[in-house]
Amino acid sequence: MKVVSIITNNPIFIKLQYESLNKFLDTEYEYIVFNDGKNWPDKTNFNDPVNEGREAIEKMCNELHVKHYNIPNDHHKYIAEPSKRHSDSLKILIDYMKQNIDEYLVLDGDMFLVDKLNIEKYRTKVCGCVLQERPNLKYIWPNLLYINMKTIKYADKFELGLVPGGDTGSASHKWLQSYNYVYPNGKDIRYSNSQYENDDFYFIKHLWSTSWKEDEFPENLKSNENIIQYIQSDKRNTNGNFFVEIYDNCIFHYRGGTWMDMENIDLYKTQLEGLKKLI
Repeated sequence: MKVVSIITNNPIFIKLQYESLNKFLDTEYEYIVFNDGKNWPDKTNFNDPVNEGREAIEKMCNELHVKHYNIPNDHHKYIAEPSKRHSDSLKILIDYMKQNIDEYLVLDGDMFLVDKLNIEKYRTKVCGCVLQERPNLKYIWPNLLYINMKTIKYADKFELGLVPGGDTGSASHKWLQSYNYVYPNGKDIRYSNSQYENDDFYFIKHLWSTSWKEDEFPENLKSNENIIQYIQSDKRNTNGNFFVEIYDNCIFHYRGGTWMDMENIDLYKTQLEGLKKLI
């Protein structure tokens, strides 16, 4: 199995993600970084291409002996919209997956395992995914995804780009439609005590940003005081609702690791230092 992640900045995320995988993913895997760092001053590297850009990501990968591929992205200088940049980078990733047949776990660059991930429950399916919804669209969120390219059907339709009315990943709705299932609603997955799945898909439940409070902490994490304290003290929380996200009770999503409000860089640095200690 290959675990792949598109990294745009914060080379330390590579180390933290890799360490969390080594601790909590109990299977043989190869970790691969797709380097979307910019080598010019850009919002994504906080106008610091030396320490937060392409070469810094390469350096971290080399130090950890992690395989990496540089995404051709010079044309992103002329693309301001994050979804279009992300979609462009995802195409490189999907092309790689189609050419290198294997099982894949795709993780967002600021996602970290904080408890054991039972990968076997995904392996009984073609795909483990988070469903997104827009009017007349249901599609796969591309930042957390298990996909078995050995057993996939309709591979020619499998894309994670953009279509009108959706964000990144919305092009996957055509692939989902090929399977001819009736797909559940996102809120049903989110708030039900049942596990939604069918013969080919495992639908990952997640506690999405600012929709959950302390009473929804996963049981398996309640004894981890470090996680609880970090989440509770996050200054990005709103009205007691937590900003970070938890997926499948074991995947911690820091959120906002790639794009940030430059006016809040001090808050960003504070949260990042706490994250280092936590992971």
